Amino acid sequence: MNDNYKNAEKEHYDLAAGSKRKADDNTIPINDKVLISSQYFFLKRLENLINNRTVKVLDYGCGQGLKLIDLAKPSVQIFGIDISPKSISFANQIKTEKNLNMHFEVMDCEKTTFPDNFFDIIADFGTFSSLNINCAIPEVVRILKPDGYLISIETLGHNPFPNFKRYVNVLFGQRTKWAAAHIMKLNDWELAKSFFYNSEMEYFGLTVLFLAPFLRILPSAWHERIISGFEKIDRWLLSKNIFQKYAFKTVVILAKPKK
Repeated sequence: MNDNYKNAEKEHYDLAAGSKRKADDNTIPINDKVLISSQYFFLKRLENLINNRTVKVLDYGCGQGLKLIDLAKPSVQIFGIDISPKSISFANQIKTEKNLNMHFEVMDCEKTTFPDNFFDIIADFGTFSSLNINCAIPEVVRILKPDGYLISIETLGHNPFPNFKRYVNVLFGQRTKWAAAHIMKLNDWELAKSFFYNSEMEYFGLTVLFLAPFLRILPSAWHERIISGFEKIDRWLLSKNIFQKYAFKTVVILAKPKK
């Protein structure tokens, strides 16, 4: 397969990294705030998988390396790989400044240089849309230990409203054509599940997606209560199979890769 999409992804994320690294603060953009429950769920499950063990964790497509900082400690050795050299440069700056037990390297997620059975946990924060899933999943299986876990938080590509916005973002250079066309779908997850013995999938974000424009004009003190109300509606809707494919976010945990 032609690897031109990898060059496009590298250029896109080098450009997105910009000349300055992202702020390491607690500011949450409105668009992220309406989906924050999926992030909390993901991070809580990741902490439960670590469970005070001595483990090696891979931040798969780590960007600027900020996402797992709070988990870095002597017993948790965190590795981060990304195709963007500029992002990895920023990640290494953070590692040095904070003296963290983290190791960052420019690497192709589809063809890593790690040995077989190396990681206890691989954490994916939405990287699969930038990859060829047929190459990425076998590589994940190769470098995971037999009792290892892949935990992912990914957007789901069946809802026509977010899909339209993604293609608008392509026109404005905010997303690559490859990534817009390769958002994970249920058949992709079925493929991924076939490489593991155990799987779990949770769905987030349906009616709550439409809140963002209104929250921008409403007092911030109201945001949490309004979001909470819509999340209750979503939990009920997304408990029904008919609505699940239209969720915006999924958190997927795959356990015990088939070797």
